[in-house]
Amino acid sequence: MIDTTLETRCKNPSCGKPVHQIPGHRRRQYCNDTCKQTAYRLRKEQPHLGVTIVDDGTQQRIAQLERELAEANKLIERLLGKKQSKQPFKRSLQERLTRLLEQQDWPALDIHYRVKAGQKEGRVFIIGASIDLLSRALGQLEEQQS
Repeated sequence: MIDTTLETRCKNPSCGKPVHQIPGHRRRQYCNDTCKQTAYRLRKEQPHLGVTIVDDGTQQRIAQLERELAEANKLIERLLGKKQSKQPFKRSLQERLTRLLEQQDWPALDIHYRVKAGQKEGRVFIIGASIDLLSRALGQLEEQQS
């Protein structure tokens, strides 16, 4: 009876012969060096393995979605620019925090809860945060600067 745990098949698609495995050694994948080289050449010849080819229709759709995303980002930016607190102290905190975030390229904040990195995330936080959270964020950013 043949021990099948010590035998596998050659990975060369044009071969498939049994490959005897020696216990205690790394597992062989090919029956010989010729099969190994042949399999490599066959793999190398396969066009666009793992690459997605985009046709004209898909490219047009991608371009359309990119334009729509740019428009949505402009709208969000415009709305964020209009939104300001009516409380003078809170507005001054928002303005200071905005300047610091811009200087530091809008980093992530980890104060009471996590604020992801990015301009949009930072601006949304500034608009909706309480005075306490704005103060904590300012403290963290000022500490990072020193």
